[in-house]
Amino acid sequence: EDVRRDYSVWVLTLAIVPQYLLFMLIGFEAYTLSLVYMGDYMKRQNWGEFILTVELIVHALCSIGIYLGRFLRFNSWDIVTNPNVLVSRTLEDLTAKGPLLVMGVTFITVAILYYLAKWVTLAIAHQGRESDRLESRSDDSSTSQELS
Repeated sequence: EDVRRDYSVWVLTLAIVPQYLLFMLIGFEAYTLSLVYMGDYMKRQNWGEFILTVELIVHALCSIGIYLGRFLRFNSWDIVTNPNVLVSRTLEDLTAKGPLLVMGVTFITVAILYYLAKWVTLAIAHQGRESDRLESRSDDSSTSQELS
């Protein structure tokens, strides 16, 4: 007996696909916020000139990790359980053209999506700060009018 469920096209289109897209969006926003907070920390430590370099290194490492997980089917526990296989396969694939192309396209995709998400996130944060400032000004002016 087949234990897989056959979902109708409508269930897939209207329920499951949007759910996965939402989870992917939430996960990528968490990635974006993590790097934004890291950049803020680096600015406070007077390392602001290295933010772009560190962001690009993180994107490159994520691209390698995505390749290892999606194409070579490694998991995080393989670092402990199969370190020799993990290292040898990674070094093999880092010197081959096909895998490098996949990692390069993944890097470009992650970088572009990150900078778009960062722009939107910072714009929303700026808009929130702007509205808070306007509210505090209106509260201050109404308080001063009440005192007069």
